[in-house]
Amino acid sequence: MTTGAETIEAYRPGDEAEINRMYNEVFRSGRSLEEWRWKFQRNPFPELTMIRKLMRGGRMIGHCASLPAEFKVGDRRVYGEQIVDHLIRPPFQGQKNVTFLNREIDLRLKKAFIRHGIAFGFGFPNELSYPLFMKYLEGIEDVMEVPIWRKRLGSPALREAWRGGGLRGLVREIRSRGVGVPGGRGREGWPGPGGDFEMRMLTSADPALDALWETCSEEIGIACVRDRRYVAWRFFDKPGRPYAFGLLEKKGAAAGYVATSVLEGETRTGYIMDILWRPGDDGILGTLLDRTMARMERDEIDMVECLAVRDSPLARALEGLGFRAEPRGVKMIVLLLEIPLDRAYFFDPGNWHITLGDMDGT
Repeated sequence: MTTGAETIEAYRPGDEAEINRMYNEVFRSGRSLEEWRWKFQRNPFPELTMIRKLMRGGRMIGHCASLPAEFKVGDRRVYGEQIVDHLIRPPFQGQKNVTFLNREIDLRLKKAFIRHGIAFGFGFPNELSYPLFMKYLEGIEDVMEVPIWRKRLGSPALREAWRGGGLRGLVREIRSRGVGVPGGRGREGWPGPGGDFEMRMLTSADPALDALWETCSEEIGIACVRDRRYVAWRFFDKPGRPYAFGLLEKKGAAAGYVATSVLEGETRTGYIMDILWRPGDDGILGTLLDRTMARMERDEIDMVECLAVRDSPLARALEGLGFRAEPRGVKMIVLLLEIPLDRAYFFDPGNWHITLGDMDGT
């Protein structure tokens, strides 16, 4: 399809360097080419990865791609595609014909999804992207807004500094003492064993993760399949940003896991990236969160964030620990395709398990 000098083309090997340069230009990012390859070429289903380019006069001026994932939806396994890296270079963003092409990129991805037997497309758009998706992508629907839960940590002195405007210098002082995250200075590891539980810090995906997912999924309605293959790619193989991954064991058997990361800035923020726990034992989720928060406190994290569906067991547990939902959460949108799914079940937020790890770019 062309309008004047513009064309929409599929990815060809060798395009990745220009695609990544354009991504870094638009988002003012420092994403490496190695991370691009991890994301699009080494994900668990690279044969289902779809990439489209917007070209003008031989120059790439726009781009859209999708990341495949296997989902459990009730008692079924289906594939979903997350729409990601949807962008147009700044000099061309305001032109009507490029906006039209922007819509066409999405429509072409939709057709490709159907050809490959994808059950649904989905995304977590930011405030700028959300109205564009809703306007130009036919059939797109809201699923829910997932709350962002936050808790401020630190000593009374830290809280007083926060209120009094003196946080910046205090944070610099705290940071100089080091942190306990992979690659950081200071102590590593999780708080020690207590009672029947022991938390082990993993450096690779443990074989027990497959059985843990199968057990946990019995109580989950809809979620990305968190088996060993997925966890290895998502949290252990990603270049750059490190994750801490703790496997909780009860009497030697895997009971749950939690993946966390830390972002340095004016405030040191800890993120509960993903969490999974064995059903039928109320103490497992509480223990996972208790150990995680103890580690964050020990490593002098200022703020902790977690994504959790409202009124879910995770959300209630976070509330019990003093987390509060932010006024604005993360919007989730979906495009149901030709594979029939139970709409009432699919659009019920209570059936979903969503964490920060499900979002592209975290």
